[in-house]
Amino acid sequence: MKRLSARQGILLFYLIDAVLLLMLVVSFLPLSRRQTSPSMQTALLNPNRAQDVASVTISVADESDAGGRTTVTLERHGSLWSGISSVSSGTYSWPADMQTVARLFAEAVKITTVYTKADNVSAWKQLGIDDANAAVLTFRDERNDIVSQLFFGSGDSLSRRIFFRTWTKTTAYETDDAIASFLSADESFWADPFVYPQCLTGADRAASESFLRRGLLLNIAPRDGLPVYAELKKDFGNGASARFFIYEKDDAFVVIPSFSAGPAFGAAERDMLEKLNYRYSISAWTYERWAAE
Repeated sequence: MKRLSARQGILLFYLIDAVLLLMLVVSFLPLSRRQTSPSMQTALLNPNRAQDVASVTISVADESDAGGRTTVTLERHGSLWSGISSVSSGTYSWPADMQTVARLFAEAVKITTVYTKADNVSAWKQLGIDDANAAVLTFRDERNDIVSQLFFGSGDSLSRRIFFRTWTKTTAYETDDAIASFLSADESFWADPFVYPQCLTGADRAASESFLRRGLLLNIAPRDGLPVYAELKKDFGNGASARFFIYEKDDAFVVIPSFSAGPAFGAAERDMLEKLNYRYSISAWTYERWAAE
């Protein structure tokens, strides 16, 4: 038998190595195709039903051992939105941030790609979409019927997807995680951020309006007999007006506003504005600039 030369042996070695590598790559291609998740194009909220939505609830599991949940509910009043929170047991209602609500709806009605992750209930807990752990986003109409309800779980930082299920199926899906930024039950996230809220000034604020921002919402009331530190008033030029009662607290201030709606507002909007009874903190820096306006 003819012996191979050293050069021929090396070439044969590389040839065999290349063939094995090619076989390995080819063997994985069909497997990858088989593991590709079925997908479909859909929206989290039917765009044709968006105008029917009268309230939105975001419910998030808290970190207590009791397994409780924190909930924020946003309610539509004509063109305006207000909010209440389980943190205050719904005691205080506040004006919702119109722009944040608009962004939530824009994200919810956007047509996006949804991938099937699992088809059975046993996968729910692992994906974080079971009743105990999921962040629940619910859209309801004026009759309090569910328009859409979605249970969101954990996300994948590499694929930038989040797991979820609907209220009508056991199937677990995953989709783009852009919606995750709205899965917050923090009332200060949803409440209008300005000392002069957009429900009075409009989203397109005049250049002369104050853009001073409030601090955190507070679920407290001034103690009996505590004198008002200052009272500020504001007329908005559209018939609406506001009074702000300001109390000292430590090195900051607590603000309690009250609003009066003008004829430019509809009945539902006027009713909402005049029932708002929230309060928030401001820093001494904010107060000084506000009082100087």
